[in-house]
Amino acid sequence: MATTMVNFRMDKDLKREMESVCKQMGMSMSAAFTIFAKTVSREKRIPFDIYAEQPNALIEIESGGSAAGILKKYADSKLIKKEKTAWDHVVSKKYGKK
Repeated sequence: MATTMVNFRMDKDLKREMESVCKQMGMSMSAAFTIFAKTVSREKRIPFDIYAEQPNALIEIESGGSAAGILKKYADSKLIKKEKTAWDHVVSKKYGKK
């Protein structure tokens, strides 16, 4: 297998931290990036979740808002009862609230 050089910029402190973690795991940064590249190529996806920000509804629930009040604010006004019940179930299971 022929290899090629890949260059990109990274924060100096982040690089040092990643080198340290890789060393603790017994691999180089190059090996870690190769593992990442192979996983992306094989699975056709980034192998972890990437978030721009936490959805407003979840922030409000975590801050003490009720699921029903948040549902009215963010959901479609034509939301049927079955969907509200499913929402209530998920929220109460994750946050212990309705």
